Amino acid sequence: MNSLFIIIILATLFLSLLSTIIVMKKRRNKYVALSFSFIISLVILVTATPIVYNGDPNIFINQSNLFFANLGIYTLIYFIPLITLINFCVISLLVKKEQPSEPKNQDH
Repeated sequence: MNSLFIIIILATLFLSLLSTIIVMKKRRNKYVALSFSFIISLVILVTATPIVYNGDPNIFINQSNLFFANLGIYTLIYFIPLITLINFCVISLLVKKEQPSEPKNQDH
């Protein structure tokens, strides 16, 4: 995979995680935060695909048999659900962290 793809994917992951945390803290609704981060990822990666393709069409030629390299032009679009899954895990951890744990009953 090209280093340009890695930079775009990591930047998208960072921006969507940041937006997820901000929306989660303000709204306290994990589905709103997840939807917002999905839209952020979708817009960035779908917009970046034709821009990268117009810049260098040879970047999408399958040069190896690695999985992500064989995706061709769909490489960035493939990462939308993966980034959304990572955001969902982060939201679940945030919700779990903010909920106070119940004291255990210690009956003797």
